[in-house]
Formats: sequence, structure tokens, C-alpha cells
Amino acid sequence: MHKHTRITLGTVGALALALSLVACSTGGHTPKPSGSDPTGEPTELITVNYSAPVPGALPFLPVDIAAAQGFFEEEGIELVVTQTSAQALPAALTSGQIDMTADTAYNVGRYLENGVEVRFVSGLNDNVDFTLLAADGVDIPGPDEVGGWRASIEALRGLRIGTAAQAGPIGLTVAALLEEAGVEEGEYTFVDTPGAAAGNALEAGQVDAVFSGGGFDAPLVANGLATHVLSLGTDIPDIFGDQVNAALTMTATFIEENPEAPARVQRAIARAMEYIQDPANIDSVVADAIASGTPETDELAEKIQSYAYSAALSIDGIQAALEWANRAGISSTVIDANDSIAEGVETV
Repeated sequence: MHKHTRITLGTVGALALALSLVACSTGGHTPKPSGSDPTGEPTELITVNYSAPVPGALPFLPVDIAAAQGFFEEEGIELVVTQTSAQALPAALTSGQIDMTADTAYNVGRYLENGVEVRFVSGLNDNVDFTLLAADGVDIPGPDEVGGWRASIEALRGLRIGTAAQAGPIGLTVAALLEEAGVEEGEYTFVDTPGAAAGNALEAGQVDAVFSGGGFDAPLVANGLATHVLSLGTDIPDIFGDQVNAALTMTATFIEENPEAPARVQRAIARAMEYIQDPANIDSVVADAIASGTPETDELAEKIQSYAYSAALSIDGIQAALEWANRAGISSTVIDANDSIAEGVETV
């Protein structure tokens, strides 16, 4: 690991929306009234206004754990959680109402391109976890059955496909995968199914397939509404295998005013990673996840343990995500990962 020291980034124009899944819960550990630096000296608390538009998404679980177990406070961060819609988030970041948020790494390319000046300050989750689910009674072959993921995606031709915000990064990602598989626009129908709407649409017979993830896909399968077809991260490694999935970003203005904030946040997330990865804590981790909004299933502990959580920022992984953003039409240019990482944080 090394300290990242580049921070400048020019901006280019283009408008877009953002999809952010993240949540924080409070309680559990009793925090100290102030933090301490690595030498043990007391530090003044830095208040960070943080967006959590969709509670309980597993890629962002380390934020929930760091909040619930008091790690932010102990590192000198007072986290103020605000519910902000994905549509309102870019304006909230630009205006300074929100200082920090979590998102898919490839969507940050869209922020930067639109002049929303944010910097990566901590990793969260490295493995892309979105899954393709077939509605009960709909036959979509898995990649092992038909010789690869393209054939599975091609089987979506003529179907109604549920995805969170077709104009957002997930919808654009699905559209790009369909194009890669030879399915043209007009040969499928997108249905917006954000959050709980996916289950409702499946139950009502309004969709033939859905893309879901973050822990919200498991109940759809457990309740018999859908069957698993493929996972983007494991079944499409040529595109998603090297990408960083989720990360924390902070506005450049806030970093300029609070230069110690990025490193403090990353240390708190690193402590949350250690807590999550200790098998002795799994019951507490599951309880904190459910309290933050993650759907409760019998497989939740196993699901959490399958995630590749990491606080260190992978420059190559971020670059791969930003290149996918350009390839999928999420952004119109390729952002340099080195220019999008805050100064003083750990990178690999």
C-alpha cells in the first residue's frame, strides 16, 4: 500500500442521474466524545454530512458497521446521515448539503463529467454483485448451460426486463450487455423496478426477468418469485472481474476545508472491515445489517461473508470501472483514476 498524493481533476460537461445505494445505522457501541489520531492524541471531531438514499445495501455494509460500532467517532468523524434521493444527490453534493456518499465506482465517472467534483476516499467492496434473475416460470438458461454469459443475455430478447432506473448506471450497464450479446434496442422492454418494486413487479407478472443485488436479490429467490441465472462479477469476469464495485467519495471542497477527513474515514472503514471479517462477530454484523435495512434471509451471514470488502482503493480496479462507464455510455469520456483519488489515502 502507499499514500496517494494526486488530487486535481479537470471537469467536462454532460448531465446524468446517479444511483447510490448506501446506509448507516446507529447504536450498539458507545462512542468516545472525540476521536484520536494514530499517535493516540485527541482530535477535534469533523462533522461529515453523508447520504444514504437506499438503506441496507450490502456493498456498503462497512459504513453501517463503522457507524453502529462507533468507529467513525473514534477516528474523529461525526457522521450525520441524511436520506437523499439518487436524483437529488448530484445537486446536494454540488451545493454542499452532502459531503460524502457511496456509489458504484463506474457511476463516479458520470459525477465528475457533470462537474460534481468528488474524490474517492475509501474502498468498500471489490466484487460486482448484481445478478440476473428469471421470473418464476420463465426459462432463461444459465451460462454453464449455453456456453457463456452472452448466450444467457441473448435469451432476454423479446422479454420485459426489470432494472433500477433504465437511464441510470445499472440500466445503461444492462443495455450495454444486451448490445454485447447482439440484442438490439427495441428487441426488449425495460421496466423500472427500484428497490422493493422488483418483488412487486415479479409477483404481479409485470416482468420476465430482473437485475438485482446488494442483498435485495436473495428474498426474491427465497420467496419463489425468481430463480438465479447469473452474477455479473463471477459469470462475466472479462468485463467485471477487475472492477472495483463500490467506494466512498467526498466532495473536493469539503476535503480542501477538512484535509484530515479522508484518512480518518478510511481508517474507520478499515476497522469495520476487520470487524466484519472476524467470524466471532458474524451475529453482530448480521444484526447491524438487518437494523440498517438489509432484508433478513437464512443465507444472510453466508452472503455477507462472500463479499470482497476492502478499505484500500485499487487504482487499477477504479480505472477498469471508469473505462466501463465510458463503454456503457454512463460517461462520454474516460476519467483517469489517479486524478479521482483524494490525497493521503491508502491505495493498492
